[in-house]
Amino acid sequence: MQNSYADIKGLAERTYKNKKNGVSLILREAISNAIHACIIEKTRRKNIQYIPKIEIKIDSKNNTIIIKDNGIGFSLEDKQIFFNIAKQNKLKTENNLPSKGLGRLVYLYFSEKAFFDTINDNKNFSFNYPSELNLFDELEKTPQESNEENGTSLTLIIKENLLKTFIDKYKKDMTKLQEWILDNFAFLFCDLDNLNFSIAIDEKVETIPLNKVKKENYKIIIQRKEYNVFLLSVKGNEKLNIKLVAHKLLVDKSLEYDREIKNLKQTIYISSPLLDDRITHDGLSVEIEDIKNEIKKEITKILDEKFKDYFENQQNQSIQNLSITKQELPFLADFMQKPSSINGHKIITKEDFIKEAIEKKAI
Repeated sequence: MQNSYADIKGLAERTYKNKKNGVSLILREAISNAIHACIIEKTRRKNIQYIPKIEIKIDSKNNTIIIKDNGIGFSLEDKQIFFNIAKQNKLKTENNLPSKGLGRLVYLYFSEKAFFDTINDNKNFSFNYPSELNLFDELEKTPQESNEENGTSLTLIIKENLLKTFIDKYKKDMTKLQEWILDNFAFLFCDLDNLNFSIAIDEKVETIPLNKVKKENYKIIIQRKEYNVFLLSVKGNEKLNIKLVAHKLLVDKSLEYDREIKNLKQTIYISSPLLDDRITHDGLSVEIEDIKNEIKKEITKILDEKFKDYFENQQNQSIQNLSITKQELPFLADFMQKPSSINGHKIITKEDFIKEAIEKKAI
């Protein structure tokens, strides 16, 4: 049974009424769907050469966002499913992609119009989402024949104030927009490493560089149950950062890792069926408060093993710093820790040893 416009509108309001970053949420949904379409098309073509392409154009003059891809496109069945929130997309399920969610409602809540033009296996049709007119008339429209390649073009008319806020944030420094895209879709890009991806804000165009990144597979035990966990390590601009991913998209939860590794600028994305099962209904977070300490403990064990060479080097450097400090300040030597107590989880400097010794001596 198809959802009525009133039902969809009400659900959209309940889901997004407290969210303020409307354009970011629209792009998150549209880009992930475009990547899904390209992954499915690549799988279908098998050995046939295929270069997936996604192109985004943000137009401040017309208040529009256009997202084009050369992915699988919509079939009539896909369209029927798209208009029914409760149904799952079989193609997405077969390709291990999220197949059920409320993300599409973001178009209704934050845009004034969402218009799809799509081609699938030489059949072309267009539709608005959702339809304010007779929904069944919308669904029964006959596709037209087409000789063009598969793909979808989504045109969104955005509320002016929302689009202006987004453009003001990113247009002056497009590298920030590039970083946002790479951060949000790291796991999906990993599945489509030959993707040709570009985004433009008016006349400024940014091509997103995608590097081949290898996923690492581990096991963790949470509440006496074993789960697969996947780590994706990407070179970053800041210190080591641990982020969580659910349904292959970044969520607003992170993990603390109480180690300091000097000069290691890296972001590690963590994905697991455990997190997928605990994703919130809006797809933006995960509910893990009851198991967060267990997850942290298990991930810490994995990362400690992954970075053991770094810790060994930091341990040796710290022991050397300790030896030098004891030689220079022998009257404090008895108040300094023993070399065997240094684990290398951070570099302990001469100043650290002196401060600790003075505090112990004063007791």
